[in-house]
Amino acid sequence: MENDPVDSDMIHFGQHVALSGTTAWTSSAGSQTGPNPGTSQGLSFEPDPALTGITPSEIEVYRQILAHPDAGSFTFSATSSAGPFTVYNGTVATSIDVVASIEETLTPQGACGYAETHGFTMAMSHVVGDQGLSVVSLEALPFLGSTPDFVSPRIDNVGGGTDTGWTLGVIYSLAPPGPGGPVLDRTFDSPTEVVRASYEVVCADWPEAGSTTLSFQDLDLGGSNGIISNQVAVGSLGYEAGSAGILTLQIENNSTNEVFIRGDCSNDGNINIQDSVLLLNHLFSGTPVPCRDASDVNDDGLINLVDPIFELMYIMGLGPVPPSPGVVCGADPTPDALECSNFNACSQECPVTP
Repeated sequence: MENDPVDSDMIHFGQHVALSGTTAWTSSAGSQTGPNPGTSQGLSFEPDPALTGITPSEIEVYRQILAHPDAGSFTFSATSSAGPFTVYNGTVATSIDVVASIEETLTPQGACGYAETHGFTMAMSHVVGDQGLSVVSLEALPFLGSTPDFVSPRIDNVGGGTDTGWTLGVIYSLAPPGPGGPVLDRTFDSPTEVVRASYEVVCADWPEAGSTTLSFQDLDLGGSNGIISNQVAVGSLGYEAGSAGILTLQIENNSTNEVFIRGDCSNDGNINIQDSVLLLNHLFSGTPVPCRDASDVNDDGLINLVDPIFELMYIMGLGPVPPSPGVVCGADPTPDALECSNFNACSQECPVTP
């Protein structure tokens, strides 16, 4: 490898390496440059013959694999769409998306800028069961501009370990660093969204309105090999991440709504061509239907010829599933004037709040 000259003003802070001209010094506490051994900023430095004459290409390797000695503090935060979130009678769950972010705050009087991170582990707890919720999916967001090489999600809604919640481990790249290699690092100089967690709440767990909390904390989940911490990896070191606070989700109960299966016009618990025929007879012959809301197959608040056509397209596999509650028992999330006074195929799945 050709020994290209090293700019004497080029300083690379690493766990053990600093360079100036053709002489390098090491310190377990940090790095500094100078023409002779000595002391700077309270740290003692001695020449390291093994690093003398190192090239800019090799510097890049050190820059990417060694830790930042002056990293600031990392903070994890979480946000959700505006609540409160409403749960409805029936078996249809209400979805809540939560997005987690990372930000670094620089150390006052620190000699280095924002740390070039290489990965992180994140862990968030939640309450399950009564007055609780469940995680259904985790997604690492494209904050790198590309998909990380290593993403390891884990979800525990039943307390298979000590805790309930989710964890996610991310390593940006598993390829060796070096000139022309992949970009291994990412700075967090501003809040950066890195993870999306999707939750569900059901009315059976919420007989009345209330709130539940999500918090970043070290977790021991079922299937994990020990406790997963909230950390950011900077080269060979892990920096503990603080939390911006607990995220509180407000839940409302709307379980007074009648439940039905959309498209089950005959009230027998199934959707088939019999329902479409009954709906046509209702439109043109006045045959009664037990639940007019169930007969509004496309959920536009009206009952007309579009509804049996929509249903027939679904039955034949040529059209979409009827809108919520769809083909399971649930309440109508869309206010309209259609009533459902009699629908025996569904029981009231949730206690009704007085």
